[in-house]
Amino acid sequence: QYYRLEYVPSQYEAYPPFWYFYGHTANFIAQTARNEMNMNPRLTHGDMSEYSKAADVEEEYTKKAKTHFEHYYSLCKNNILREDSLTASFALEYVDLLWSEEQRDVEKVKELLIMAETMGVNSFDVLQLCAVSYLKIGASEDAARLLKILVNEDYNANSNAKLLSKLYVNKYIESKDKKWSSEYEILEKQIDPLYLFPMPYNLADDTDKNLLESKFWLLQKEI
Repeated sequence: QYYRLEYVPSQYEAYPPFWYFYGHTANFIAQTARNEMNMNPRLTHGDMSEYSKAADVEEEYTKKAKTHFEHYYSLCKNNILREDSLTASFALEYVDLLWSEEQRDVEKVKELLIMAETMGVNSFDVLQLCAVSYLKIGASEDAARLLKILVNEDYNANSNAKLLSKLYVNKYIESKDKKWSSEYEILEKQIDPLYLFPMPYNLADDTDKNLLESKFWLLQKEI
């Protein structure tokens, strides 16, 4: 498939879907090689020549995937469509690719997440992936905003409420701003409080988040 795509790029220079599938195919090849390196004991601990071949393939096709995705990005970053599922898919796939790098470009990742969210605004599975990725880059308020939407729409409500409640508790402990405890109280009316991270309403300077977390997970195991 990649060789077929490699033969015709000049005919599709300004056609975004071509560059998505070109990058996606290269990324799939790189990911397959990466899985062989990570999961196959024979490659990892035995025949190093085979491991080296897989490593070479992974490196070569990762570079190609990034090149093709960058071309797609240049064509679509000023997208005027209100919603575009292909661009949302591209942005999330490119985020995963960039996140696997040792030197991560967090600003670029955030730009792509904003693109994915904008282009997939009515797709709850896209918003779910964006929320988790926002957490990875430390954008907790963006994550909370999306998790709140997903809970309201009853999408993975219990799981998302656990994440959202912990974000509210962390924000409350860090800032002592009652805004976060108020948000938490609203969440308690939507989701059974048994599933929520406990809010320390009697907040003290030495509130131990690790202790709260231990108690929370013990309760979840009992449930």
